[in-house]
Amino acid sequence: MASITRVSTDADGLEANDRSLTPSISADGHYVAFASIAGNLVPGDGAGTWDIFVKDTQTGSTIAVSTDANGVLGNNQSYAPSISADGRYVSFASYADNLVASDVNHELDIFIKDLHTGTISLVNTAADGTQANSYGILSSISADGTFVAFESLASNLVAGDTNGVYDVFVKNVETGEITLVSTASDGTLGRAASKNPSLSADGRYVAFSSDANNLVAHDTNGRTDVFVKDLQTGEVTLVSAAADGTLGNSFSTDASISADGRYVAFSSNASNLVAGDTNGTYDVFVKDLATGNIVRASIAPDGSEGTFAALFPSISADGHYVAFESSSNTLVAGDVNGVSDIFVKNLLTGTIFYADTTADGSTGDSTGTSAAMAADGHHVAFESWASDLVSDDANSRQDVFVADVAGTFVRSLIGSEWNDTLQGTRFGETIRGLGGDDLLLGNDGIDSLNGGDGRDRLFAGAGADLLDGHFGNDRLHGGNGNDRLIGDAGNDTLIGGLGQDTLTGGLGRDCFVFRPGNSVFDHGDVVTDFTTGQDRLDLRAVGVDTFIGTAGFIAGDGVIEVRVGARGELQADLNDDGAFDAGDLQILGINNVHVVDILLA
Repeated sequence: MASITRVSTDADGLEANDRSLTPSISADGHYVAFASIAGNLVPGDGAGTWDIFVKDTQTGSTIAVSTDANGVLGNNQSYAPSISADGRYVSFASYADNLVASDVNHELDIFIKDLHTGTISLVNTAADGTQANSYGILSSISADGTFVAFESLASNLVAGDTNGVYDVFVKNVETGEITLVSTASDGTLGRAASKNPSLSADGRYVAFSSDANNLVAHDTNGRTDVFVKDLQTGEVTLVSAAADGTLGNSFSTDASISADGRYVAFSSNASNLVAGDTNGTYDVFVKDLATGNIVRASIAPDGSEGTFAALFPSISADGHYVAFESSSNTLVAGDVNGVSDIFVKNLLTGTIFYADTTADGSTGDSTGTSAAMAADGHHVAFESWASDLVSDDANSRQDVFVADVAGTFVRSLIGSEWNDTLQGTRFGETIRGLGGDDLLLGNDGIDSLNGGDGRDRLFAGAGADLLDGHFGNDRLHGGNGNDRLIGDAGNDTLIGGLGQDTLTGGLGRDCFVFRPGNSVFDHGDVVTDFTTGQDRLDLRAVGVDTFIGTAGFIAGDGVIEVRVGARGELQADLNDDGAFDAGDLQILGINNVHVVDILLA
């Protein structure tokens, strides 16, 4: 069940006195930018003008973004923010002419604000600073704020823009360079409008929708399509097609691109992008540009179709999660509110749930729209008319919320047949290396790590984790917590780490390594399948230098001894006090061990 926080409040938590819309969220959900016509979110803001704000969800502070460098609020409407990954930069559209000096074009312009320094700049200008001769609206900012993609009807931002329609541009705000994106690979202008840009994290790839039929060869469907432009190579790819390249037979729009540009989510009314699409309405799809594979996200786990349109998707950085809005009541059991909700789909597992829930997990009592997925896949911002998502919502207005959905699903990371590095987060994950020699990093949370084939290294971190090396000669590190380590087939090395761990070597000649602080006196590790003459216990790191069988410890002899206890367990007198007590090492489950089985200091 998602944890919901209302974002559209002032620094003291006072609710907005008017509507708030169109959120954009930082990579980790720490900051949320949004537009609001409320007049009470920051001091000195009068009602009646749409402004841009950023909420710090950790401290509660709310600041106005649509201001000049001195903090003076814009004198006209501002809309549609896009926030950088770290929350430092925000791009937005505004009619205000007092945000920068000499803004004289009287158009809806695109600005970028640096929240650390307060500086603000015009984005939709030519490379020489010439102001746009027509308006721009939607923008998308790169992870570090260096690049801003935007749509514009202006014809004077680059030379030769003579098509008289909306185009998509990318501005390098550091150098001033501007690029017309919505062209064919040879630079030919699009014959019709292009809109709704979505920028990859590094600014290399731009996804957008276009009515133009000349951006790629053989675009003959006569419909709005989704494209991706590679700004390094100039290559243009038509995204809204089936896996075999068949063009969509209806309109596609609302692209959202993953951090690396590999995955693109979009909404489409086409019925021929995947098999079995018979609901006759817009669905959300995700295209893998590396493989050409395409999947429909807006379906239930059992494959049941949505009954109403699914729109405006937003995809996580890794392309594994997509949020969208839909009025369908068949995607999640118990969806009985009859209005649009915010859904999150795990594309690896097929699970789906709604993010705009009440404290008991029920759907909200009114419409949720405008989903914005954080890069981490764990936070979703959205706007809603619902009054029951938080306990103190009494303003009867559209508010902006953020849902922490990390506890709603177990995140999955899956490698390839090559050598992969897969790193988890502070939440619980399932991480599978598959083939190759992989490095799997669980970090915090309760994780399940499986190396697959190859010589893998698995590090669990904090939490009670499960590590399985699978085939190959693997190295497993339990870290903190009470972990279970399974070497499986191969000659494996198992290091339980802190906590009371269970170690199973499996087939092969395995080595169980113990270090200071591991497997201590009062809660020793358990080795379940030690085979004498084949497996090894490595006690070198704890300083054990003598195996004494079943004899008693000798105090103060300067020798760190290990012996077999009365129950068959191994005991090591690490403090040389002649007794088995606090601070000493204990290993359970070992039977019939011999000196040749132990690696001594």
